[in-house]
Amino acid sequence: MECLLIWYDLKDEYIKKFGLPEDYEELLKAKKRAVIKMAQYLQSGDRFLEFESKMLLLEIEQMEPKKDEENKINLGIEKAQMQERLHFRIDETWSVDDYYEQKEALMYG
Repeated sequence: MECLLIWYDLKDEYIKKFGLPEDYEELLKAKKRAVIKMAQYLQSGDRFLEFESKMLLLEIEQMEPKKDEENKINLGIEKAQMQERLHFRIDETWSVDDYYEQKEALMYG
């Protein structure tokens, strides 16, 4: 649990410093549009709005990264960036390697 809290703190700090990637921002915008269309459909019962929301959901599905392989690649990239910025140590007790071993165990079992 402590490892997860450290991860969220680091991720928040990274987002504050560098912002979100453009493709992720586009994904969030598409999800927002889909939710709005679905809410409009639920309120009005207009089947065309339902169709539009389903099309947006398909678009979102294609925009989202593939889970297993891309997550492992992204973990490797994140780990390398953290090692470069933090000089292989998060604090006195945690190294970047320790952190990623714990993170991979939580993600993949």
